[in-house]
Amino acid sequence: MFSFFNSLLVGLTILLSYLATIVSAVKPTGKYIIEFNKGNLRELSKRSFDNQSDEFSHFFNQLKSLQIDTISHFNFSHVFNGVTISFTDSSDTVLKIIKGLPIVDNVLKDLSTIAEFPSPEMTFQQNLNTDSNLSKRNTFKRSTTKTSSTTTTSDDSSQAVKAAQSSLASLPQIPWSSLDSTSVSQIHKKGITGKNVVIAFLDSGVEYNHEALKGRYLGGYDLVGDNFGQSNPVPSPDNDPNDTYGHGTEAVGVAVGSSKTFLGVAPSAKFRMYRILSSYDGGTTTDIILQGLEKAVQDGSDIINVSAGDPEGFTFSVVNRVVDNIVSKGIVVVFAAGNYGTAGPYYASAGASSLSSVGVGHTLTDRLVGWNTYIVSDKSNTPRAAAYVSASAGILPLDGAYKVDVIPNSLCTPNGAPKRNNSVLIIPASNDCSKATQYNVASSLGYTNVFYIASTPSQYLYNSYASPQDPLTGIAAYNSTDGAWIVDQHSRGASLTVVFNSSISPVIIDISSSGIPGVGLVNTVQSWGPTYDGFFYPDVSAPGGNVFAPTIDGKYKTVSGSSYSAPFVAGIAALYLEKNNYSKSLNRGAPVGTPEEFKRRLMSYSNVVNYYDGSSTYSGTPAPLIQQGAGMVNAYNALYCQSIIVDKPYLTVNSSANRYFFNYFEFNLKNGSPKKLSYTLSAQPAASVNTRDDKTLESYTFPPPTTADKKRIYFYESSFSLDPGATKTVRIALILDLIPAYENTCYTGKILIKPSEGDALGIPYLAFSENTKKNGKILIDPIIFIDSDYNPVDPSQYTYSLSDYYNFPAFFFGTNFGSSDLSFDVVSDNFNINSDIYGIISTTQCTNKNGCANSNKYYGTLYGVFDGTFRIAAKTSTNLGTWDFTSGGLTKPGKYRILTRALKPFGSRTKASDWEYQLSDTFTVAA
Repeated sequence: MFSFFNSLLVGLTILLSYLATIVSAVKPTGKYIIEFNKGNLRELSKRSFDNQSDEFSHFFNQLKSLQIDTISHFNFSHVFNGVTISFTDSSDTVLKIIKGLPIVDNVLKDLSTIAEFPSPEMTFQQNLNTDSNLSKRNTFKRSTTKTSSTTTTSDDSSQAVKAAQSSLASLPQIPWSSLDSTSVSQIHKKGITGKNVVIAFLDSGVEYNHEALKGRYLGGYDLVGDNFGQSNPVPSPDNDPNDTYGHGTEAVGVAVGSSKTFLGVAPSAKFRMYRILSSYDGGTTTDIILQGLEKAVQDGSDIINVSAGDPEGFTFSVVNRVVDNIVSKGIVVVFAAGNYGTAGPYYASAGASSLSSVGVGHTLTDRLVGWNTYIVSDKSNTPRAAAYVSASAGILPLDGAYKVDVIPNSLCTPNGAPKRNNSVLIIPASNDCSKATQYNVASSLGYTNVFYIASTPSQYLYNSYASPQDPLTGIAAYNSTDGAWIVDQHSRGASLTVVFNSSISPVIIDISSSGIPGVGLVNTVQSWGPTYDGFFYPDVSAPGGNVFAPTIDGKYKTVSGSSYSAPFVAGIAALYLEKNNYSKSLNRGAPVGTPEEFKRRLMSYSNVVNYYDGSSTYSGTPAPLIQQGAGMVNAYNALYCQSIIVDKPYLTVNSSANRYFFNYFEFNLKNGSPKKLSYTLSAQPAASVNTRDDKTLESYTFPPPTTADKKRIYFYESSFSLDPGATKTVRIALILDLIPAYENTCYTGKILIKPSEGDALGIPYLAFSENTKKNGKILIDPIIFIDSDYNPVDPSQYTYSLSDYYNFPAFFFGTNFGSSDLSFDVVSDNFNINSDIYGIISTTQCTNKNGCANSNKYYGTLYGVFDGTFRIAAKTSTNLGTWDFTSGGLTKPGKYRILTRALKPFGSRTKASDWEYQLSDTFTVAA
């Protein structure tokens, strides 16, 4: 038995190590968000602020009269009708009293959440105009001193070297961008660059004096302070949202950056910053995110970008409902979709899963950042231009001419190798030893800059190199073609010199046809949909993998993740609003310049990309739309094409019945052009995937198995014509073959609409051959009891103690699917689910503040929602310990069990059969 616990704990530990940042998402902060019962923002906007202040006062006076001591943290007035408070007594009884107040609609536990989505690849920092050995800042004080680059010039003053230096210095100053692949550059040519549009960012702060951002910062607020985090969860707000980590600066740069080195999507847009986290491991809370959204709306913003989230997965979470309110006020809201692709389908995040926001996934960029050099050979009359890609992705701090030493084979040992401190060493690809070994040998010989000749295109990627090792100051690579020329010249006995200039602009290295797996396709770490309640997710994809961006300390950096594809789309939104002369912040509007219209256009004109499952590319088969959304954004078509869908962004079936074999859809198409157009409809199916194992009903991790396409699309009219300005209701039927509902298959694709003039548009669809409510499996068996060192214990052979904090009960649990209500109850050891559960579930039998009808068997809830709080559980695994039991009814010695309850999708809280139950083994607690 003990070996079973050990083996299961190993599996859980592996899962926990992967989902380390999610663990924080299941801990309460001690604060509660009180939602008043007039939470609709349209109603809220009609009331004066004074009247709402009276509402706040009335609420707090009621609490005072009930002798409930509270600490007020924040009053919401723009995006949410409610307050954030904490209690000196947060027992079930107090919470039920507050929930019963006429003014209160809901009581929500404030939860710690994910500060930002973890980067899926290692990122490397560029050393631009700074000491190349400068480590990550260990202080929060902004550095104002710049260290000049080291220049080592050879004695070679030949005319060829001088000509190469002159050519390098006169290269055109063209900034790096990833705009061409999404047609943003075509919009720039029309003079649309985001003028008079304000984007608000909720992130880690911003270095607003960065050369790529200065002059466009309008202000903001630091909601957390420099030291906020898990070890110090008390915020210290101030007026300066200075970035000490880089994530926020990078996100802002992608959207609005502009310098000789880099060009963002909307370089003329202004921005605000609301700092909601201070460091990578610090995290933030739901309350702070809501405060950031409140301030962004209050200060006047046209677009709000949030590159953060928590994998809650339901469309009705509190963050999503607030986002819906904001969008109803005419503000575009963009959220990153997340980087948890390895968790498989059904991993949508709060904010991005709102029905109103734009949830953005990311693709791997098809272009690298390169830096030009010239290589001079005394055996050749013409200097050779050769671009390198550095391990840092940035330019190396080198200027002037350097002698070149070439190792023709490998550098696995120093035997016979040249030794010259002020030379650049070039080594070819080798299977004799690792690159790290060769770098160590080079360092021992006194070299500080080593260039690797890439034998294959994939070796040209940034993350194919080891990080620079001290005293190596630069590691980079030349491509195989340039490398072959270098090796050939060396074999001829040539003396080689390489010329650098650290002030040049980067070059774009196109790798779209390189054959590198996954390039231009959805990154394998991209989080999958759909939402747990069956809605489309994510909405679109944009470049976000291996993209170049400004970062802190005046530098630039290669970054990856949906944290950067989201601001890319926020930048497109800025272009859209300028083009339509719409600005909420300037009280300027146009009928077509609405957030809803933007989302529909963006999704309609996105282009699907092929499926890459981490090992193979499915040529001609689009990736499942629950991975890529409607596809890669096409900004130009979204802004300028005149055939538009006017009522919905996608088609989906999400009723509790729950997935029909015959699904009827309709949508409205408008011809916005001045000409009569004819239209032809066709179906574009994407890869179909099984979301859960047919037998165990457990969710698949990435990549989920693909399956045959067992659906048919029927068009009531496959072609028709529309007069200028006319609108038509298009009707289709999606028919699934008669297959067992337990196949748990998700079918996605697009209905393509080709006008007689202009590019095709499409509307995504999502259908299922599964019954989520009937066939779902939420809880992972079994609960595993653990000791204070997280070692598994056999509860029949182990005794916990009420008097020993370090030996209080604790256990691991896991969830396989999402639940809007997850609860852990302390019950008696003779508790019977069949006969005793109704006193807990049925609200009509559980209204007595002193306990339920079967209180002799139910002692309290540990970390639950039945006390009136709102809790969403995602697919995850973590532990509950001492802090959870202290308010959960475990007050005296005895034998107990843990009743775990999870509400099924589309289930009713008051219906016992709509819950999934799990009863633990008996455990013993001594005095």
